Amino acid sequence: MPPSAGPTARGRGGRSWVLCALAPSLGLLVVLRFLQGFTGAAGVVIGRAVISDVATGEKAAKLLGGMMSLLGVAPAVAPVLGGAVNEAADWRAVFWVLVATTLLALIGALFAVPETLPRDRRPTGGAGVTIRSVRDVLANRPYLGYTLCFGMALAVLFCYLGGASFLFQNLLGLSVGQTSAAFASVGAVSVVSGLVITRLVGRFTPRRCCVPAWE
Repeated sequence: MPPSAGPTARGRGGRSWVLCALAPSLGLLVVLRFLQGFTGAAGVVIGRAVISDVATGEKAAKLLGGMMSLLGVAPAVAPVLGGAVNEAADWRAVFWVLVATTLLALIGALFAVPETLPRDRRPTGGAGVTIRSVRDVLANRPYLGYTLCFGMALAVLFCYLGGASFLFQNLLGLSVGQTSAAFASVGAVSVVSGLVITRLVGRFTPRRCCVPAWE
């Protein structure tokens, strides 16, 4: 896990939501949302790091599949809740709701998630060790293959997320509620896919699950 991920997630996650809610202009809001992406990415990385600390092999693959199912709930639920909050109040209220949920998540992490990496496995040496670790990882061909596969899947997801609102509302003329329902249906597919993967890993190796059926 990058050494900046922990402090970033702990110190700036909730603060960034507050700044977004108080943003006086669209330009500043866009900048804050861009910076906010780093805190969101840190949270995902930390979750995967915890799994890597406590499990390996098939068990880790099952846990990662379960986590991806939970992450799939967000695209399904968030647009629905966000649309309801936006219609009941305004766009700033959406960020205040996120401030509250972030605080709840922080409290849960502090009291329910202990340090998972044993002390003897914790890296020392600062940035130099991190750079050498990155070099070793980039030389690992299986890792690069899995990363490329996962990255291409995420690229498709983010292309969809970037253009779906315009497609649904501007071209198809759907309302906010209908757009939320469309997002929810795609999120449901993501959840089901994650659950299927957790079952497949019990019968096939993770490598086999990534190999196309025609090979």
